[in-house]
Amino acid sequence: MTPIRRGSRRRPTAPGAPLPTSPPARAPLPGRLAAGAALLGLLVALGWTFWPRPPPPRPERPAARPAPPPLPVRTAIGPGEGAPGPALPELPDELGLERDGDAPTPLPDARMDVACPYAPRAAPTSPVVAVQADDAPLAYDLSEDGLWLRGVPPAGVAALVLEDGRRVEFAWTGSYCMIAADPDALQATLIVTTDEPRELVFVDACGQGARLMPGDEAELRVPAQPCLVEGWRVDGRLRALADPVYVDLLPGDVYEVDLSLPRERMAGMGVGFELSDAHAAVTWVYEGSPAWQAGLRPGDQILEVDGEATAGMSENDFIAFGTGPEGSVARIQVRGEDGTVELIEIQRALLD
Repeated sequence: MTPIRRGSRRRPTAPGAPLPTSPPARAPLPGRLAAGAALLGLLVALGWTFWPRPPPPRPERPAARPAPPPLPVRTAIGPGEGAPGPALPELPDELGLERDGDAPTPLPDARMDVACPYAPRAAPTSPVVAVQADDAPLAYDLSEDGLWLRGVPPAGVAALVLEDGRRVEFAWTGSYCMIAADPDALQATLIVTTDEPRELVFVDACGQGARLMPGDEAELRVPAQPCLVEGWRVDGRLRALADPVYVDLLPGDVYEVDLSLPRERMAGMGVGFELSDAHAAVTWVYEGSPAWQAGLRPGDQILEVDGEATAGMSENDFIAFGTGPEGSVARIQVRGEDGTVELIEIQRALLD
């Protein structure tokens, strides 16, 4: 008999019988529940992501609002005292307008006073004689404070008519008035004198011409802008030039200019010329003049005078370089018709 050890639960087996095998170990129940919940959550997420959805419904368009009723049109009274305008259309009662039977109450005449920025000078060169709109006179008041148009429509165009025939155009709308072209406001006054004691002096002042006798002065209205004031007298066949004066004029300026001319008579070479961007072309030569004696002929080209290039030179500059005191020498560079270039010295002489 085989003894049994204490504490052992194994039963005895018959000799040669197989030993019993133990069942496989199983995971605890809580772990299995957690794994299943995770798998279920993954399947729900995949289904939400890839499951086709119906397109969103289109928003309904709001219903179109009915168009508001047209506003009534009023017409101002025409010219003249108490002249009624054309009949107005029927107005709805809810507007609360006064009525006289079936006809609406007429509007008053739409007339107003307008101030325009036009102030005459204390001694204007040309006073205002009228204000016109479409050649019809307008009522106005003109003072140092400006121009007042009296009883005009809410908008329009008119003109100041000056005594010398000029017109100053202006326009207004409501209380805003603008001068379109004011000839006085854009001009200045030049007073030109000269120190010439004997001869007539010709003046070119900012595009305005004048003639001055000895002791006289010229008062000229010129554009208010930078410009030159030039003058000359005639010495035989030549011009004696005054020193040019540059002025920078502002609107309303009164500027005095005194032109200074040479005291002695001017002498010259005796050539006619035509200037270009390349040279001064000789157009004629006085027979017997210093230029004639030096061999200059029509068709020659003067390239330099006393070292100054004649290309692009102004007429007065060329005259200033070509003239001088009697007996002085002018050094000119000349290109002949055969293309040769030479330097010639010419002694200036009086040309009567």
